[in-house]
Amino acid sequence: MKLIRYLFIVLFSSLSFVCVGQQGEEQDVGKTIDRFLSYLSFADTASWQIDRLSDVFTEDGKLVANFGRKPLVFTVSQYIESVRRNVKSGQVQTSAETELARKTDVFGKIAQVLSTYELTITGKDGKVVRRGINAIQLIKQDGKWLIASLIWDRENDTLKLPQKYLRGAD
Repeated sequence: MKLIRYLFIVLFSSLSFVCVGQQGEEQDVGKTIDRFLSYLSFADTASWQIDRLSDVFTEDGKLVANFGRKPLVFTVSQYIESVRRNVKSGQVQTSAETELARKTDVFGKIAQVLSTYELTITGKDGKVVRRGINAIQLIKQDGKWLIASLIWDRENDTLKLPQKYLRGAD
């Protein structure tokens, strides 16, 4: 009987440790995603941190915009340059990407995040609001969670966000 009780205590303690460890990893992944979103958002060019985007990506990280006829694939530096061109031309004067919901799965040193977003851009043509989903894959490298790839699609006239990807959905 003592052996059974001992085994139960050891098993319960091990499971608790795994759950706490997993929660810590999810929080660290979340911090990386929060930093990513903050680097995309700016109220004026003085507060713009787009150059810091490379801080949250792996050296060969990719961004894929998959909302057009064919995917647009960027390296981090290509994406930064694309945003710079849009700001320089006045197409983008302010940008605010807000997360509407997040689902995070972590296994070992890999993580998958589905982040539902709302992006508000103001520019010379006025204000544009877009919503969509970022599918973000991260790896733990040298003790830090970094984005290896980010793929996004956005709503349009025929594609709307399902309720399950919005906050409060089951």
